[in-house]
Amino acid sequence: METRDCCAPSIPSRDAVTSLSSELDFTATAIAPSYKVLVDGPTPSVYPPVIHQPRRDVIDNMEYATRDGVSDGQFAAVLYTKVGAIRPFSASSDSDRCSTLSSRCCTYIEVSGFCHVKMASAEASAGEPPEKKHRADVQAPGERPEAPSLELARRKGFGGKGSGIRLLANLYKVHLSNISLVEYEVTIVPKDETAKAERDLPRALNRAIFDKWRELYAQDLPGLQMCTYDGGKAAYAVGGQGADVSARDARTWLVDLPRESGKARAFDVTLAQKTELKIEELMAALQNRTGRAADFPQHTIQGLDVVMQESLAHSRSVIGRSFFNLACPPQARRSLGEGLVMYPGHYQSLRAIQADGGRLALNLDVAHAAFLEEGPLIEYVSKVVGRKLNPGDQERLTPTEFDRANKALKRVKVTTDHMRAKRGYLVLRLGEESAEDFRRVRNTSFAIKPRGEPSETDAAPVTKSVAQYFQETYNVTLQYPRLQCAVVRNNGRLPLEVCHVVPGQLCTRLNERQTGGMIRQANRKPSERVNDTDKLKYENLTVTSKDGAWNLRNTRFLKGASVTSWALINLSKEVSQQEARRFVGDLIGGCKAVGVMLDDPVSVDRGNPNDVSGTLGPWLARMGRAPLQMVVVILDPGVKPVYGELKTYCEVARGLISQCCCSQKVRERDQRKKLQYIANLALKINVKTGGQNAAFLRPHPRLKEKRTLIAGADVSHPGARDDVPSVAAVVGSLDGPTPSVYRPVISIQEPRREIIDNMESATKDLLDSFYKSIKAPPDRVLMFRDGVSEGQFGAVLNTEVEAMKRAIRTFGAEHQHPEYDPRMAFIIIQKKHHMRIFSLDAAGRPNNPEPGTVVDRDICSPYMNDFFLNSHKGLLASNGSRTGTNRPAHYFVLYDEIGYSADDIQEMANDLCYVYAKCTRSISVVPPAYYADKVATRGRMYIEAAAGSESGSSGGRDTWRDVKLPEVQDVIRNRMFYC
Repeated sequence: METRDCCAPSIPSRDAVTSLSSELDFTATAIAPSYKVLVDGPTPSVYPPVIHQPRRDVIDNMEYATRDGVSDGQFAAVLYTKVGAIRPFSASSDSDRCSTLSSRCCTYIEVSGFCHVKMASAEASAGEPPEKKHRADVQAPGERPEAPSLELARRKGFGGKGSGIRLLANLYKVHLSNISLVEYEVTIVPKDETAKAERDLPRALNRAIFDKWRELYAQDLPGLQMCTYDGGKAAYAVGGQGADVSARDARTWLVDLPRESGKARAFDVTLAQKTELKIEELMAALQNRTGRAADFPQHTIQGLDVVMQESLAHSRSVIGRSFFNLACPPQARRSLGEGLVMYPGHYQSLRAIQADGGRLALNLDVAHAAFLEEGPLIEYVSKVVGRKLNPGDQERLTPTEFDRANKALKRVKVTTDHMRAKRGYLVLRLGEESAEDFRRVRNTSFAIKPRGEPSETDAAPVTKSVAQYFQETYNVTLQYPRLQCAVVRNNGRLPLEVCHVVPGQLCTRLNERQTGGMIRQANRKPSERVNDTDKLKYENLTVTSKDGAWNLRNTRFLKGASVTSWALINLSKEVSQQEARRFVGDLIGGCKAVGVMLDDPVSVDRGNPNDVSGTLGPWLARMGRAPLQMVVVILDPGVKPVYGELKTYCEVARGLISQCCCSQKVRERDQRKKLQYIANLALKINVKTGGQNAAFLRPHPRLKEKRTLIAGADVSHPGARDDVPSVAAVVGSLDGPTPSVYRPVISIQEPRREIIDNMESATKDLLDSFYKSIKAPPDRVLMFRDGVSEGQFGAVLNTEVEAMKRAIRTFGAEHQHPEYDPRMAFIIIQKKHHMRIFSLDAAGRPNNPEPGTVVDRDICSPYMNDFFLNSHKGLLASNGSRTGTNRPAHYFVLYDEIGYSADDIQEMANDLCYVYAKCTRSISVVPPAYYADKVATRGRMYIEAAAGSESGSSGGRDTWRDVKLPEVQDVIRNRMFYC
C-alpha cells in the first residue's frame, strides 16, 4: 500500500536529488529556495569532480549542504536534462492578476480558483477510510489511449460563481527544447520457459535485461546509444534519427542475463520502430484549444515522462511513478510494526495544463510506501507473531501465530547462503511440519537420492528430516528444529533460519494498526479556518455547516425509521452480557433522541465469533417466525474475516440488515464520546432501515427541474492474482431531488479489467428500479464513474456510455415507448492523483483551501472539460489537531447531452458531497461514487467469505471464471445495507 504525504506544502524529499541520465546534460534548481539541497548518490559524469561546487551559471538560487542525518522533506531539488528544463515560476510575469509570492513558495504555479463556500469531508468518528491501491488514476507509460467513437465533451466555459481566491499548486513549469523522440516497441521473451508470453515479466527484471542489451548491442545502433526504457513495452531514443529498425523489419537479439547462482538466463529482446514524437507538434496541440481531445498527442508526454525518469528508475525502487531510496538514512524510515518499514520517496509526472495558453508542467509530490524489513527471515517472523523466537526453543508456533505468519510469508522473496552460491526463492506458504517432523508426511517426504547414484537408478531414495539433511549435507545444525518450515517451489522445504528477506519488497496488505500508523507518520498539520456555509433540512430545524461540518445536537432526522423487531448478539470476547444489555439501553435512548424509534430487542445473546453461521443460524431459528428487521452485532476490533462472514451470512443467506458495533466503543467510559458514537450508529441504522437523515434546504435547480437518476460506478481489483476476478459495482438513486437511497448492482469480470462489462445490464436494472420507486422514468441520467485513467477515457466512452444508451433503448421498448431517450451526462472522478492546492495565510504559510473550492483553469487540462473540487475539510486527530493536506477530487466531464454549464456541474458535485448518509461532514467525492466503491468492496467480501480463508498459491489465469458471486437477497436490495 502506498500513501502520499499530505504535507503543507508537499515537497519532495532529498531522494529526488538524482541525475536523470549520466549521458545527458542537465541543470538543477531548488523547488523551495529556503530549503538547503543535498546532492547524494553516484556522481554524474557531467558534474565537476567536486559535486558540492556546482556550476553557478545554471544554479543560481540553490545552496548545497554536505551533512547527513537530515529529515524527510528538509531537502528538495529537481534535476532535468536538455530535453526539458524546469524554471522557477515567476508569478508577476504571467498575469496581471498574479502578484509576486513569498520566496518560500515562488516555484509553485499560482492558479485562480473560486470558493463556492458551500458544504464538504468525511466521517466524524473515524474519517474516510484509506483508499485502496487497486489501480492508478494516471495513464501507464507506453499505454496508448483508445480512440473514442463518441465525441468527448468540450469545455463550455469556466465557472464564475463564488468569490475569487489565490491558490498555489505543486506543479512546476517545464521548458522544452525543440527535439524529437523516436518510439520503439520492445518485446522481451524468456527462451527457457514454455509459457513464454503467458505473463508479463516484472519491470525491474525487464530493466535489467534491457540494460544488458544496451551494453552489448546499442553502441552499434546509431540513435539508440541515448535511449530510455519504461520497463514494459516502450523505449525512446532521444534527439536525432532513430536506428535502422522498422516495424516491417523488427530485429531480435539474444541476451544472457547473469544470475547470482552463476547460471545465466537467456532472453529474446525484440525492437520495432513505431513512430517519431515531435515536441513542436505537442506544443502546437497545447496551444490549440479548438482541436479534438482524442487527437491530443498524449503519448508524446508519456515518452518525455520516461526520459525524465530514466536515471531514477535505475537508482531507486520504482512503484508506479513514485521513487523510493531504500538506502536512505535510518532516521528517515519509520517502523510500522510486524516487520514493516515505511520509506519516504517522491512522485513525479508530466502534465499538460492551461497556464500560459497551454504548456507542460511537472507534478511533484511526496510519497510513502511500506516495505518488508530486510534481514533474517526468523527475525521477520518474530516481529509478525509478536514474540522473540529464541534458539533451542522446543515450542512450535501456536495456531494463532501460525495463521499470522502463514499470511505474512505468502509471496515473500528470500535468499539462502548455506550453499556455495546464493540462491533466491519465493515462499508459497508456511508448512505445518517442523524441520524435525517433515519426513513423517508421506506424500511430501523430503527425499534425497544417494550420492553417486546415476539419475536413472532404481535405488530407493533415502528419507530424512529437514534437520538431518542440513546437518549431513551442509554441516548446518539448525537452531530452531521445532519451528515450521517455509514451503517453496516443487513442494520444497526451507528452515526459516537459513533464509533472508530480500530488500525492496513492497507490502500492499496492511492491517488497521499499520495503516493508521502510516497515515499518522506521513501527515503534517496545516492551520485552520472557520467559515459558514449553506444549510441542510432536518425534521425539526435547519442546520448550517461550519467548515464543512455540523452536529446532531437537538436535531431529529428528516424521516426517522421505526424498528419494532430487532436483536443483539455479542460476539466479543471483551464485552460481558451485563455491558451488552447496558449498551442496548444507551442505543435505544440515543436513537430516540434523533428520531429513530427502536423497540426493546427480542433477544440479547452471546455467540461464538469463530463460527458465525453456526451461531447465527440456530440463534435466529429460536426467535420464531416473526422476521427481524435488523440484528446488531458486537465485534472485537481487527476481526476482518469474522466481519466478512457475518455480512455475507446476513445479506446473502438471510436477507437481514446488520449493524456492527466495536467492543471498545461499547465499553467506552467517557459518556460524551459514547453518545457521539451512538449518534454515528443512528445515522447508519436510520438509512439501512428505510429512513432519510437530511435533505437540501434549497436543492440545485438542475436537480429539481427534471427527474434525474444519479448513478455511481467503480471496480475493485484483486491485486496480482489471476485466479480472482475484479468486482464491478454500479449504484443508482431511487428518489430525488436529494437522493437518499441508492440501489446496488454487483458483477464480476476478468481480473484487473477496469472497463465494466456489465454496464448495460446494470443500467437497465437501475432504470427499472427507479421507475418502480417513483412510478415514472427518469428524464436525465447523471453518472459519476470512479477510478478511470486518462488513457482509458476513449474505451469508457466507446464501451460504458454506449452500453448505457443500449440499456435506455431496451427500457423504452419494454415500456412501449421506443422514442424514450433521456439526456445523459457521464463524469469521471479521479482520487488517486498527486495534485495539491494550497492557500496562503497572512503569514505566508500554506493552508488547506476552504471546503467548496473549485479550480477549473490554469492547472487544468487545455483540451478536456475538467476541474478540481476541494469539497471537504481535513479531519481531526485524537489530540484535536488537523491531520494533513486535503487531496481535491479531479472531475472530468467525459460526455454531456444535458448541456450543464461549468457552474452547474461544480455546484451539483459540491452539494451532493453534503448528503453522504454516514456522517455529518461533507466528503471528498460525490456519494454515488463513494457508495459504488463500498459496494464493490462488499462484493469482494462475499467472494472471500464464500471461498473461506485464503490458502495455497494462485490458480491458472482463467480459473476466475469458476468463481461464483453470491447474490444479495431481494428483500434488502433497495435498502442501504452496505452503509
